[in-house]
Amino acid sequence: MTLPPVAEGHDRVVIDFDGVLAENNWPSPVVGSPIKEGIELLKAFVDEGKEVIVYTARPHSHQQRIWSWLAMQGLQMKVYDVVTGKPTAGVYVDDRAWRFER
Repeated sequence: MTLPPVAEGHDRVVIDFDGVLAENNWPSPVVGSPIKEGIELLKAFVDEGKEVIVYTARPHSHQQRIWSWLAMQGLQMKVYDVVTGKPTAGVYVDDRAWRFER
């Protein structure tokens, strides 16, 4: 898998949840099915020693639902945090920015 470049000096990668890791069901409270390519991308960044943060436009009240979904995918120990809004990072992987083609 070809990873997008990470800005020099940054060890943090931010990956969008809906549309990258899970099928985009927003604004439904039901979390979508896993997206294989997004999960592989997350794992590849972790393997390169990057700190991965998952972000979402969902409200804070959905944060535990997302952590549960990550646990079901075996990713809870690979993700540093789940946040709403966009934290500072060297690269954003988002369904509206850099994208892998499916």
